[in-house]
Order: sequence, then structure tokens, then C-alpha cells
Amino acid sequence: MASVPSDSSNSNYCARYAYNKPLSLSVPSSSSLDATASVTSLLSLFGSFESSAEALSREIALGRLNEIIQVWMREVAVAKGISLEGDSNTMEGGNAGGGAYSSSSGNSSGGSLAALYAFGSFRLGVHGPGADM
Repeated sequence: MASVPSDSSNSNYCARYAYNKPLSLSVPSSSSLDATASVTSLLSLFGSFESSAEALSREIALGRLNEIIQVWMREVAVAKGISLEGDSNTMEGGNAGGGAYSSSSGNSSGGSLAALYAFGSFRLGVHGPGADM
């Protein structure tokens, strides 16, 4: 975990990384931890967390969508007469990071022609069951 600089340089650090100062740098008290556990338990009771099966279903859907995008990009490239063999402009290795979903079926050299990025609440992991992606 990254450490936050002392108070003397904290304002410079916050300005540089464009966020506000933390409310507290102290370790959570036992009552705060208990309150967090209670809220988490209550949210679970009301079904606010998606199941493992639903999470897997989302991952499969994103993977399938990525495959469709790769096929489509290949078709567009071929239709426009763009050579895909040995093209150094393709994204080698597939996953560009930051929530990218990719597959090795992008082109013959193993790279992806496009990257699919999840964003918003889904990317941040704060979505509920049945939420959009």
C-alpha cells in the first residue's frame, strides 16, 4: 500500500494527484470495524452483492463481446485492404490492462485488433446484482 506523505508535503501530494486529503490516516478503531461488518452483513442480507455465478456470467459475456469485436475489426481491416500479417500496430499480448478484455483470436500474430474496456461502477467493483456493465 502506498504511504501518504507527512502533513508538511500532503497538500503538494494532493494537488499533484488531484484528490482531496484523507479524512483520517489513523487505523480504523474496533467500533469502526464492527460497524463495517454490520453494514456488510445487512447488505448481504438484502441481496446487494452479486453471486459468483452472476460474476462468471458477466465475465463470459464480456469475453464473447470481445471476440465479436475482434472478428468485426478483422473484417473491417480486410475490407479496407489493411494487411494484418506481421503488423506492428496491433496490440501484442492482448490485455492492455486497466480492465481490458481481450482474446488471442484477434489476428494471426496473436495480438488484438481492438481492446474492450469496462468502466464505471462495474470496473470499480461497486455494482450490484443485475446492474448494467
